[in-house]
Amino acid sequence: MIPFGTYKWLHLVGVFLILFAFGSLIFRSSAKAESPDFSKRWLSVAHGVGMLLSLVGGFGMLARLGISGQEWPWWVSVKFTIWLVLGLLMTPVSRAGHRSKIWWWLILLAAISAAYIGLNHPAV
Repeated sequence: MIPFGTYKWLHLVGVFLILFAFGSLIFRSSAKAESPDFSKRWLSVAHGVGMLLSLVGGFGMLARLGISGQEWPWWVSVKFTIWLVLGLLMTPVSRAGHRSKIWWWLILLAAISAAYIGLNHPAV
């Protein structure tokens, strides 16, 4: 059986890859970089791998905590929704251009919110 700590590291590496991909893409958009599609393609790959690692790590941690899909607490649904939104934002962020600074703040807020919810599991 895979230890909880391993799932946590997978999850964190995935989150770091997602944030790296978004940060690089936002920098690229705001700098109006006319680099070849090569860099955009690799950022998309990093984003996708990060999404997969964070999903596997997150569900692995839930399994180790004994939380199944039938009895998800509200905070798991919120974190999953944040994960889903971050997955869908790759295209709008890549087309943001001069509005990319807004995306930077929104993605940072989403990441901080997810981290707070995941660490504290606040009750309603």
